[in-house]
Amino acid sequence: MTDQLTSRTASPERILVIETLYLGDLIHTLPLIQAVRTRYPQARLDLLVRAAHRSLMQHLPGIDQVLVMDPQQHRTLPGLLALCGQLRKASYDLVLNPGASDRATLLTAWSGGKYRLGRLNRNQSKRLWPLLHDAVIAHPWGAEPMYWQKLTAFQPSLQLTDTVRFGLDLSGLDLARYSLPTGYIHISPFASEDLRSLPPATLLELVIALRHRLPDAPVVVSCGPSTREQQRLAVVRPALDALGVSCFAGTLSLPELAAVIGRAALHIGPDSGPLHLAMAQGTPSVACFLFKDASAEWMPVGVQHRTVGVTQKAVGGLYGLPVAQIATLASELMASAVPEN
Repeated sequence: MTDQLTSRTASPERILVIETLYLGDLIHTLPLIQAVRTRYPQARLDLLVRAAHRSLMQHLPGIDQVLVMDPQQHRTLPGLLALCGQLRKASYDLVLNPGASDRATLLTAWSGGKYRLGRLNRNQSKRLWPLLHDAVIAHPWGAEPMYWQKLTAFQPSLQLTDTVRFGLDLSGLDLARYSLPTGYIHISPFASEDLRSLPPATLLELVIALRHRLPDAPVVVSCGPSTREQQRLAVVRPALDALGVSCFAGTLSLPELAAVIGRAALHIGPDSGPLHLAMAQGTPSVACFLFKDASAEWMPVGVQHRTVGVTQKAVGGLYGLPVAQIATLASELMASAVPEN
């Protein structure tokens, strides 16, 4: 089977990688994208991502075009068909579907790609999956970091190297207008769901604990542009201002947010896009998790990362986080870890 796959994928001229899930999923696909770029240096390599992620992917060297899927515009069947029409015009030789989401799989199936290669979905129960691809890869889920799963799943079929590179280049971004302090701790307290986020009161408690353990380390807090996140930050914003915390309430573009995280001495936050941006750029981190079956797939690994968490799900957030322990871990990382960014 592998020999058949490699013969079909030996010399594609036009390649499309589809990753239309959340930011963390996209970040964990970057090593696969980098390996594909290395394997096929002369091929045209395009990405299909969410519209919100296009600006960040424009900072990924080696990509010829970043196409977009809008979750609202392309949520209906007519919208999906219109997008597929755009893909079919490109006449891709090879279409890769590493995320295995329903929408990405339909886009892969209808893309018109000459060879469509995807990963079997997590529960491996959808019998139509093999019919929507020319070949599917049954790689185990849950045992390894997600970026490693995606890379090694496609490695035999495409004869890829196993080098992990995320490849984002944000060096040209000018953040001077934000007057960021040096040696700052960045906190991104909120995730796409409240139950995976730091409650506002916990955020304030954490900042106070950091002030006690690391009085000379400036603190920068950021949140996304959604009304939900801005309202949660507003609850404690006056207290954070009084403590001298620099707050960015949805005012950073995605590339700017990534650069702010990449230049931080330490990142603290829940399982969300900013945490994965920290991992991708080598920024030390303390990750706050709601522990569940698949948690290990998303936890940053390495000596510059620490993980704490809770086991009980709560509607309002990660209640019961060991704030004192987080501050202690932050102090230890600030004292010993050397950022790789």
